[in-house]
Order: sequence, then C-alpha cells, then structure tokens
Amino acid sequence: MLRSLAFATVVFSSVLIAGCGAQDRMTGAKYSPSTVAYDSARSMEQTLSEQQDNAVAGEVNPISLPDNLEPDEQKIIYTATIDLVVKDFAGVESQIRKMVKDFGGNIAEFREYRRTGDELSGHWVLRIPVARFDDFVDQVVDLGVPRDRQISSEDVSAEYVDISARLTNQRRLEERMLKLVDERTGNVSDVIAAESQLAKIREQIELYEGRLRYFDDRIEMTTVTITAQEDRSYTPPQAPTFGGRIGETFSGSLLALRKFGEFVVLAAVAIGPWLGVFLVAVVFPLWLLVRMLRRSRKSTA
Repeated sequence: MLRSLAFATVVFSSVLIAGCGAQDRMTGAKYSPSTVAYDSARSMEQTLSEQQDNAVAGEVNPISLPDNLEPDEQKIIYTATIDLVVKDFAGVESQIRKMVKDFGGNIAEFREYRRTGDELSGHWVLRIPVARFDDFVDQVVDLGVPRDRQISSEDVSAEYVDISARLTNQRRLEERMLKLVDERTGNVSDVIAAESQLAKIREQIELYEGRLRYFDDRIEMTTVTITAQEDRSYTPPQAPTFGGRIGETFSGSLLALRKFGEFVVLAAVAIGPWLGVFLVAVVFPLWLLVRMLRRSRKSTA
C-alpha cells in the first residue's frame, strides 16, 4: 500500500513537471495538467460509485443464492421463556447445569438472588442446539411447577437470502475493482479514488458478513430463558369446588372482620393523642366558662 502510493506520487510529480513545460510551449491552451488529473479522478470515482450502486441493486450481476443456501431452506430463530416455582432451588440449579452440558449447550448468563427469608431465586439465559430444543424445554418444565411458558420463532429466511446475495455481489465488485486498480497506474488521484471506493466496499462486506454470522449463531443455537423461584409451601392453583368456595367465602368474611377490627384499634390509637389535646384546649376551657357563668347567675339571684 505505502509502496504503491510512493510510486504513484513520483509518477504524479513527473507528470506535473512535464505538463508545466508543455504548457509554456503551448499558446492559447485552455487546460492544465492539474485540471486533467482532477477530471480524470472525478470521472473514475463516479464510474466506480456507479458500479458499486449497480452491484448493490443487482444490475452488475443478477442476485443469486449463495452456494451454501438452498432455495427452500428456512432460516428460523427459536426462543423460549419459562417461569418456574421449585421446592429446592439448589437442586434445580445443579440439574440445569447438568442438562445444559448433556444437551451440548452453554450458559450465556446466570444470576442468583434472595427475595424473602432463606428462599432463593435465579435467572438463566441458555444456548441450546436447535436439534434438541424441544426435548430440553420439556425437561425444564419437569423441574418444577411452570407458571408461565412461552415459545416463539422468527423466520429470517428472506433477510438471510437478501444479505447473502448482496454479499456475493459486493465480493464480485471487489474483484473487479482490484483488477481496475491494477490496470490504472501512474496517476495518484486515480489510485486514491479507487482505494477509497475499495475501502467502502470492504466495509459493506464486513457488515454483511457480521450480520450473517449473527444469524447463523442464532439459528444453530436457540435461546432459552429460565426464571426459577423457590417456594417450599407453594401449591398450584386448582379448580375450586362448591365446598371450597363456601370455605373461601367464610374465610374471606373472617378476614374482612379482622381487618375492620384492626382498623378500629389503629384509628383509636391514632386519635388518642389528639383527644387529650382536644380535652385540654377545648373541653376544659368550655367547662370552666360554663361553671363561671353558673356561679355568676347564682350570685345575682
């Protein structure tokens, strides 16, 4: 790269010197070597830009599927979210680690925290091969009582094919650009313009390759998110019977009565201090006033 730029700079300087000498010998000339170099570089840059835009639009080469992708092959990303209530969190955590290893997956994220008392909770983000996704989800559900389970899929086939085709065209354009750069020698402006366009093409290629690597990873390895909360006294909800509904109604009534009694007691405790202030500041002065009025009436009588 540096050697080619140095060579181009020497050639460009020679052209300028020769052009200046030619201009002194020419009368009535309306152009200069710098103008010719600028126009040449600008023309080349426009040509390269047009070729790049045409390649992206599929005009240089028609969009075709890459060799490693069949036309009827679907690219689907699977994810699952499971919320469990378990009796023994430590035991479940150990089983999950063993299951991930047996199924050929890996743990992307794990967090353990304590909510109330000695009961623990945990959060996992697991990566499981797509071929064993269903079996893994079924075994996870058996670890406890599932309060919530969601399985979703995203079909990215169209986007995958589109990006693959664009990547193929960008690579072909890169090859043509390299040949064009090899053929154009001696003009530093042309070289710089060509290398600038090559850098843009290379950047697009890297973006497309990164996007396809992301898709391949998500397609081959599914994502399973598990939340497990320990509750030793938890019982799953069941359909209530008539006797159960009577018991729930009676229990609810007793609970409401107890809450009312608590409210009365708390209200009395809250009013107590203010009642003393009311007696001293209002009731006692009124009592003294009434007593004085009675005495004055008796004395006048």
